[in-house]
Amino acid sequence: ISIDPDEPAWMRTGKALEEIAQNLSGMEVLNRGRLDFFPVWHFQHHTGLYEEDALVCRPGRDEKGHCLFGLNYVIRKNGYYRVTLEMTVDEFYTPGVVCTLDVYENALEKRILVMQEIQCDRAGGKREEDCLLQFAAEMGFRIEVRLFWHGSGKVTVRGIYLEEIPAPDSGRLL
Repeated sequence: ISIDPDEPAWMRTGKALEEIAQNLSGMEVLNRGRLDFFPVWHFQHHTGLYEEDALVCRPGRDEKGHCLFGLNYVIRKNGYYRVTLEMTVDEFYTPGVVCTLDVYENALEKRILVMQEIQCDRAGGKREEDCLLQFAAEMGFRIEVRLFWHGSGKVTVRGIYLEEIPAPDSGRLL
């Protein structure tokens, strides 16, 4: 890492973090202020099978478990972020929780930053889901997006969108 002693400390720190992040193998670095899409094949999975451009979990064929997890996003600056899960819930015969989506910080604090259960309130039909999770993250956080399938309903996952968003007016996440 090359550091110019005449640069302000905040600039040296930012450049050093960026260089370190770029050199970490197997990690994704979020581009500030951009909407990035990560298709399912960028993630790991313990259940479900690839079908065309999606990962599909089917009751009776697949065991319940994590159908999506991984990519280690390195956060470059303190801020607010949004994860959007692009998925379809189909062939759901009993109302209840289909999946649990969470964002986990796995480097500094090792804790869940935000979590949401994805539910179907009625049986049958097909639902396009765009599940949104908003969270605050600090520079240096390495986040992992995880989706746990509870074993009921056919779930088709196409990928994850990740973006930096403006701070909420209230100072709290929505």
